[in-house]
Amino acid sequence: MQALATTVRSRVISCGAGSAPDVERVAQHDTTAIHISLGGRQCPEACAISDALDQIDLPATDLLLIENVGTLNIVPLGIGQQANVVVFSVAGGHDQAAKHPALTRAADAIVLNKTDLLPFVPFDCDHFRRVVNELNPKVRFFELSSLEGSGFQDWLTWLAPRPKATHRGVSQWFG
Repeated sequence: MQALATTVRSRVISCGAGSAPDVERVAQHDTTAIHISLGGRQCPEACAISDALDQIDLPATDLLLIENVGTLNIVPLGIGQQANVVVFSVAGGHDQAAKHPALTRAADAIVLNKTDLLPFVPFDCDHFRRVVNELNPKVRFFELSSLEGSGFQDWLTWLAPRPKATHRGVSQWFG
């Protein structure tokens, strides 16, 4: 978030039962972050997103990230986002894309996170990439390590606001 905050005026809406600590971490980087409780639902409702947007200065926003840590069995809802991003963790295993084919197919980008753990966990990168490519050959694929700070330049370039868009909303699903 820190690297993003220096180049893009981003805002975050974080949806989920335990995302309040995430909001506090994001806010440390001078980024507006709003927490939405799902209240037992698996996806955020449009009215909850609308209420959160009322708390955000949209004209001063280049990038709006909507984080949903609900179920991975539901394809992202159309809530006005321009892109869907699915974040899988190396720690979750190389079979995550195959376990969640609908999400993989619906993704505009897939982020493989925590790549710094590759030497320590049984994760087959070639298998993971092959399954992702079979399910969604057009998806953009990024490998990141927040701990080491690697892989972020291409990811940040992809996230950069497009010239034709006033606001770019990205819905992220985490596995």
